[in-house]
Amino acid sequence: MKNIELKSDVLEAMAFETEMFDMDFVLDVLAKEAKEPILLSALYAVMFHASRVDAIALRKALGPFLNHESGNVRMYAVRAFGWSGDKRTRALISKLKSDTSADVREAVADALRLE
Repeated sequence: MKNIELKSDVLEAMAFETEMFDMDFVLDVLAKEAKEPILLSALYAVMFHASRVDAIALRKALGPFLNHESGNVRMYAVRAFGWSGDKRTRALISKLKSDTSADVREAVADALRLE
C-alpha cells in the first residue's frame, strides 16, 4: 500500500478484529516502515493484541521504539508493553520514567500500574 492514510486506517481497524487480526503482518509493518503515522497505527493495533503475542517476539519488535525520536511512538510502544502483561518489560519501560515527553511518562506510570 502506498497511501499512508489508507495503510494507517487498515492497521487501526485491525486493532478491533479478533479473528482476522494478523500480528505477523503488523510486526512486519513495524520492522519495515519509518513513517510516523503508520508506526503509530501499527503500535495501536499491537497494543490491543499484545497479550496474545510471544513476550520475546514482542520485546524484540517493540524494544527499538522505546528510543524513537518521536514521543508519540515511544508512548504507544510503552502502552503496548503495558497491555502485554509481560513483567520482564518493567526494566525496559522504567527507563522512560523521566522521559522528556509527559505523555510517555504517563504511559510508563499506567503500564507499571497494570502489572
